[in-house]
Amino acid sequence: MSCPTCRRKYEGDRTHCDVDFAVLVPAAPADPPSRDPRPAVPEVPDAPPAGGVSTCACSAPVVPGAAECEWCGRPIEAPPVAPAATSTGAGASLRGPWGSVDVGEEPLEIGRGSPTPVIAGALADLDVVSRRHAEIVRHEGAVWLRDVASANGTFVNDHRLEPGHPVLVAPGDAIRLGSSVHLELGAAP
Repeated sequence: MSCPTCRRKYEGDRTHCDVDFAVLVPAAPADPPSRDPRPAVPEVPDAPPAGGVSTCACSAPVVPGAAECEWCGRPIEAPPVAPAATSTGAGASLRGPWGSVDVGEEPLEIGRGSPTPVIAGALADLDVVSRRHAEIVRHEGAVWLRDVASANGTFVNDHRLEPGHPVLVAPGDAIRLGSSVHLELGAAP
């Protein structure tokens, strides 16, 4: 099944998209066997393309050479855009009520229902935080934060994020979940 709005793909018996709550529709038929299937995770070259990290129209990071955005599924049309000085070097960590956790190349889900037990446990009793509140990921040295349709919002420097639209974050940015849960991005030890 896939979302007709954001084009996220889902397995199982889901009926609605986690991002925009649209009713899911059957996924497009698989490619004919004569075509090589696209790898599940595109390979990322060692060095970014000239001009820096590419971004999609939705502001998500795009793997160089990708035909469509991994986050929203849109065809890549925009030229590469270099992010402002947002590099965190080799790694990044996110500090919150749970302590510090590393931000890696796989999205780290933040919320009361996070699959990361230390995060879920620290946020379990906080009603300002949604079960699935936000995601954060490191891509090519830049860190991206996305609100996943939380009830009370995700804020960067007091600006509420539009659900489903990732934004670049850097050490020093004020990150907040709802009205009272403050997070801090730092370099990984």
